[in-house]
Amino acid sequence: RDDPDPWLVAHELCTRGRHDAAGAFAKAAPRIDVEKLPGYVASRHAVKEDTAAQERLSEANAALVAGDAEKALALTGDEAPVDIITIRLAYGRGLALRGLRRLEESSSVFRPAAEAALRLGWLRMAASAFDEDARNAYVRSDYKGALAGCERKLSVEEARNNRTEAANALGNIGLMHYCLGNCAEALSCYERALKVKEELRDRAGMAA
Repeated sequence: RDDPDPWLVAHELCTRGRHDAAGAFAKAAPRIDVEKLPGYVASRHAVKEDTAAQERLSEANAALVAGDAEKALALTGDEAPVDIITIRLAYGRGLALRGLRRLEESSSVFRPAAEAALRLGWLRMAASAFDEDARNAYVRSDYKGALAGCERKLSVEEARNNRTEAANALGNIGLMHYCLGNCAEALSCYERALKVKEELRDRAGMAA
């Protein structure tokens, strides 16, 4: 990948027993959302990696790509999300439940996964899981729930200093306000998002 997730790279190194390399990588990764990664890597030295869970995750991801949501759901299990593997399993479970049109259950999985990632310091995953929760709520016409998810995503993207995704989140917040009939708030969000898109010279974003 052109833009690999540093948390996944460091975790893979830990899984292979290369903790020194993982630690060096975590300290060198030039991203704001890896601030807590060195501490996470250090905590894995004494941990026996769960290879069975890793294999289940790989099989579940393959099932999701193949469109077999039932199989993916069975593989992801229902462990509480606390570390990289269990957070990724929960995320996959959320995707599988969505594929089965069980949207409320899907959101009930995405939200804890997002919060666990946030506690860990894995901001990229937290933002993604909050976004998936908001998407589920929007499809169910739960605009207040979608608004809450979009606002959480905005908060995380601002912490990451990811202006592109923060502007996208602002646009989605504007849409939720519009759906709720809050036109003044919607307009304010769109104007803020437009200003960022102009500064970034994102012509497609400006047009949207």
